[in-house]
Amino acid sequence: QYGASVHGGNNMACVACHSDVGGYPHPKLTAQDPRSYTIQQSQTCKTCHADQYENIRDSVHQQAFDAGNTNAPVCTDCHNPHTQKPLTDKQTGQMTVEGRVGIPQTCAKCHNGVYEQYKNSVHGSAMIGEGNPDVATCTDCHGVHQIVDPTTEQYRINSPQICAKCHTDKALMDKYGLSTD
Repeated sequence: QYGASVHGGNNMACVACHSDVGGYPHPKLTAQDPRSYTIQQSQTCKTCHADQYENIRDSVHQQAFDAGNTNAPVCTDCHNPHTQKPLTDKQTGQMTVEGRVGIPQTCAKCHNGVYEQYKNSVHGSAMIGEGNPDVATCTDCHGVHQIVDPTTEQYRINSPQICAKCHTDKALMDKYGLSTD
C-alpha cells in the first residue's frame, strides 16, 4: 500500500518522516497512546508541506485543537501518509476525479450528519453517485486547509460569493443547461 501511495511512489524512505528511527531495534515510543502518537507525528508534515501546514493554523480545526479538543483533525486524519494516493494529475496539475470524489468520504469521518445531507443534495448525488467532478464538494465551499467556521456571520455573508464561483461560470452552467442569473 505504501508503494502505491504518493509518498511511496516518490521513493520516500520511512525515515524521511520517522526521522527518530535510525536503527533496529527502533527507539521506544514516547507517546502515551495512539492519538498522542498521531498528534506528535503530524508535526513532521510541515517539513515538506509548509504552505498547507501554515494554512491550517487559521482553520476551525486548529482552533478546536488549540482549545483543547485533541480529537480535532490533524494532517494525518485526512491524509493517511502511508496510503494517500496522489490528489493531482502530474501532467495537468488538476485534482484527479478520484481525489475530488474522495473528499466527501474524508470529511464524513467526522461530519457524517452533514455528509448524509450532502449525498442526497444535487451536488452530492452528482459527485458521489455519478463521480461528476464539476460539482461542488466540501472543500469548494469550506476551504481545503484554511477551513472556516460555517456557523459564523462572516461565512454566511460570504455565501453568495462562494456559490457564485461556480454559478457565474457561463461555460460550466451552459454545460448543464443552468442560468448564470
